[in-house]
Amino acid sequence: MRLREQGRTLASVDLLDSRPPTSDPAMAECDELDVLLRWIALVQLSTDQPLGIDAARLRPLPASARMHLVHRRMAEAGLMPARSDPASMLGALRMFAACLRTHYRPAGDYDGVLRVVYMPDPDLDAAGNDDEAERMRAGWSRHAPRVQLIRGGGNHMTGIRGRHANALADRLGLSA
Repeated sequence: MRLREQGRTLASVDLLDSRPPTSDPAMAECDELDVLLRWIALVQLSTDQPLGIDAARLRPLPASARMHLVHRRMAEAGLMPARSDPASMLGALRMFAACLRTHYRPAGDYDGVLRVVYMPDPDLDAAGNDDEAERMRAGWSRHAPRVQLIRGGGNHMTGIRGRHANALADRLGLSA
């Protein structure tokens, strides 16, 4: 909106793997264990290496023991220095929790082209990913009727790196 107010023309607004806004504040609710499990899932997506930690393993542990376990597994996977303090992960985890809990609702509708790039979820089959993509398109179309859905390569964490980034740039018409 501000760019238009300044007389600029936008070819499109592009969002990368961004869930549509919801009017249900409960969607942003998550407890400490849920935040930690989602964070672990993203770490595993970015490294393509399972840490071998699940809710059943973490649930009975106090928060400090959970962090020690996650830190130890990340160190074993080479993702954290073995001699680092598990508390060194708290800043990133708190920021991630804040992002998960943030409730966003656009102030108005966008009548320009909105291109939403979605990355397939490796935990879903093709039909599940198609359903998720349709929910994403339907959700964004409530705020931007000219939404275009573009499938990216990789996953939520790898889709903007290396060959996936180059392919995405080509699909978006951003390659030199």
